[in-house]
Amino acid sequence: MKDRLRLLAASSSTTVFGVIAGLLATSVSRLTGMETFDYSLYFLPSDPSFFGILSNNLVVYATTILGFGLVTLANLFLAGIPLGVELVHNDFVWLIIPHGIFEFPALWFAGAAGLRIPSDLARYLQRETDRVLTPSGIRMVVRYALLSLVLFVVAGLVETTVTRWLAEWAT
Repeated sequence: MKDRLRLLAASSSTTVFGVIAGLLATSVSRLTGMETFDYSLYFLPSDPSFFGILSNNLVVYATTILGFGLVTLANLFLAGIPLGVELVHNDFVWLIIPHGIFEFPALWFAGAAGLRIPSDLARYLQRETDRVLTPSGIRMVVRYALLSLVLFVVAGLVETTVTRWLAEWAT
């Protein structure tokens, strides 16, 4: 249980650091929000349909889980940057809330799953355990990966229905 919470905390705090970086980068620069996005490595032009959004979510999902630590942390950090930029430059940032309540936990569960194997490997190399992959570690990775996948699908559905409806209503 302690490992699970530690890995979820590492995932979510890495994203929070990305949000802070996005806030700081746009606060101290003279760039507008769109110019900042144009220079961002994380910005992916997206098809606004459910399948377009889902395909972007699945790329993030796969690379976060299979990133073996470094890519996982990079994805978690980079996912926060656009939110930080939007907080500075966008009056409609509240539109992130409906799908974000599913998308960010999906990202954090994927991050925890992606960090588990490198974490277990480090513990093995430090001779804290006699196995690299424990049955409980494998179960955690599978559970978190499945939960993350379901949450990413729900986030895509919410983004293409509820968020889109709210955006049309607000403008």
